[in-house]
Amino acid sequence: MIRLLSKKILLPAVLVGTLLGGWSCTDTDPFFGNGLIPPGQLMATRVDSSLQVTTHIFKLDSIPTSNISTYQVSLGSIGNKYTGRTTVNLFTNYAPYGFLDTTNYFGKNPVIDSMRFGFSFTEFGGDTTMPVTIDVYEVLGKNFFIDSTYYSNFDMSPYLGATPLATFDIQRPEVVTGKLSLEFAEKHLINIQNGSNPYNKDLEFHKIFNGLYFKVRPVVGREGLLLLADLSQSNMTLFYHNEDYDKDTTLTHRMVFVGDRELFNTHFQTVEFDYSYADPSIGGVSPSQVGDMLIPSEYSYTMGFGGLGTAVTLPIDQIRELQQSARAQGYANIGLHKVELLFDVPEQSTDLFNNIFQRLGLYYNLLGREFLAEYNPILEQITGSGYTSTIDGNLNRAQGKYRLDITSYTQRLLRGSTTKMELQLLPEYQSNNLVGYSWTYGSASANPPKMIVTYTMLK
Repeated sequence: MIRLLSKKILLPAVLVGTLLGGWSCTDTDPFFGNGLIPPGQLMATRVDSSLQVTTHIFKLDSIPTSNISTYQVSLGSIGNKYTGRTTVNLFTNYAPYGFLDTTNYFGKNPVIDSMRFGFSFTEFGGDTTMPVTIDVYEVLGKNFFIDSTYYSNFDMSPYLGATPLATFDIQRPEVVTGKLSLEFAEKHLINIQNGSNPYNKDLEFHKIFNGLYFKVRPVVGREGLLLLADLSQSNMTLFYHNEDYDKDTTLTHRMVFVGDRELFNTHFQTVEFDYSYADPSIGGVSPSQVGDMLIPSEYSYTMGFGGLGTAVTLPIDQIRELQQSARAQGYANIGLHKVELLFDVPEQSTDLFNNIFQRLGLYYNLLGREFLAEYNPILEQITGSGYTSTIDGNLNRAQGKYRLDITSYTQRLLRGSTTKMELQLLPEYQSNNLVGYSWTYGSASANPPKMIVTYTMLK
């Protein structure tokens, strides 16, 4: 009897085959070929990496943006040469601070002097040599409730004042300050001296003051700039005096966008996409590709905020052919050990790796919250849930690949417990409301995505 020790001994492939029963490896991968399992053991393990998926580009219509979990929100207009320009605007309402549970609101004979704003921006990215311009509009005629859902493609134009309340340029983290119109300020002088005063309750206050809309002017002909606005450190201040006593004393009252005592603040973002900014000559998306489900795409694209996504159709027929091939060789069936999707990033550069999404996800239907059984992003984002997706989807920077494990999903396809063969390749769930993108090869390229199947043929 020959005993193979753990010490590494390099033996010729023919000799190894002889020792294990005279088989020879004919698969493309010599190590995995038959898994070093002789046919006499009634099984053989193989790897097939020739299976190819089909990709098409689609636009995810719109995603909910009223579920902002923090008060730091993106604002700006930024483009890249692969997926085009993304412009992110912001709606937010505001609430009075300090008037709750009081009875003498402005006092007798108040006079409004002015109203000023201070908006805090904490982070930025993109082209910082040129500013981005933001118009601040008063929202009119619609009360946005916190218990409603608002989407990234929501049209705010019917609810905006004719002219901006304020306009400012910004190109670095700072607190932007400015003066609002006296007409807007005087609207806030509501001095009913009883409990019916709208200052006594946020909901009533928002029926009169519907909120503000920060509309970003899209940048033309350059990369642009994206900033992070901190609403918790932003506010407006109303300045007034009282004719009934010391006229020279300036009094103040603050309006805040968030606060412990203001319970009904609503925030959501609207997003505009301009794919004409992309450069198809270097692999950027062409607007004519978006939504064309007949011609396979040369590249795959993903974006946040409901931009581009990639429809991935899996070659289940080719997997069934593996099953039929095994039966033709005298095996009863095949057992899938591992099935992976590999998407290659075309440009192997640190700059690109730093700019693209570090993780992608697969969905049946993101908007319908139809998730694969092995990918439950809702559980993933719950702190302490202990759930980790088996799909993974992380970018392997050393290899320049996204690797997604779809073993369980493919097993269900093969046994018929699911019939959905088209998946959506998009950012992982918690990144879907971030400005970002990924760019990989598609099925019509010279380096198409691959489906690697490791399986055992069973007698």
